[in-house]
Amino acid sequence: MKSLIFAINITHQYYQQSFESTDNYSNEYPLMLVPDERTERFIQRYQLLRLQTDGYFALYHMGPGPGEHFAQALATLLEDQPMVLYVQSRDPDFITVSDVPVNWYGLMAYSSNQVGESVGAAEAVPMQQTLEGPVSPMTGKAGNKVGKVSIYPQSLSQNRQYQIAIAARQTHWHYYVFNRSQLHFNELLITNRQGLAFTNAGEVTLQNGEQATLFKSPGSPLPLQGSKQTHFDLLNLLSGGTTGEANAQANSNVLIKGLPIPPTNRIDVTELNGQPYVYSQMYVYL
Repeated sequence: MKSLIFAINITHQYYQQSFESTDNYSNEYPLMLVPDERTERFIQRYQLLRLQTDGYFALYHMGPGPGEHFAQALATLLEDQPMVLYVQSRDPDFITVSDVPVNWYGLMAYSSNQVGESVGAAEAVPMQQTLEGPVSPMTGKAGNKVGKVSIYPQSLSQNRQYQIAIAARQTHWHYYVFNRSQLHFNELLITNRQGLAFTNAGEVTLQNGEQATLFKSPGSPLPLQGSKQTHFDLLNLLSGGTTGEANAQANSNVLIKGLPIPPTNRIDVTELNGQPYVYSQMYVYL
């Protein structure tokens, strides 16, 4: 008889967007759950069955009788120590795209003793995140550990299915528009079909002396995206149109449809009103 001991599903907002827009989930999702040495020896010793795919790990007991009996014996067998799995990432930019404090390097820690309430009809309970560290800056590099999950045997009497959800880092998006072609435009706009319009911060001069028009995302920062989920367009407002109209795209010519999304290999940080201001820079050429 195959009986579930525990199962963990891990999602990341940044990579999940890519997964939902591609058919190659197993090739795109760079997170894995891997037992530590002690847990691996325990699995081998008791010949437990694992189901392991990218972003998912489940452990089963194969034998007579209900799985509850084996789960109850786990505390003794494990000497009240948890089973530990490490979250490994194949993405060298994992820390950059994850919602963690700026310049922090360490391990995202999760415990079966710290969970929330399941949502709706979902059987899995969400695991709460704590941050351990700092540790070596190399933690976030490809193939290394970026998180640790501890499954305590005593908690399995309450829950056996767990969900880990990691949010994407949010930044303020800055577009620098260079008019190298020296074309005449009535008024440049950056917006999307939902009406989210960027703020024109005026002309700026870069370190190389070149001038550009700077557009900043308004209000709250936007999450980094693994693929284009929010499409922003560069528009030229037609003569007689106003930026205050509900649908600016109806009164404009589209110059560039689908502007680039922020790169993930760097983010920039400055200080604004005494607080870190995190932003992403993108260059657009006309």
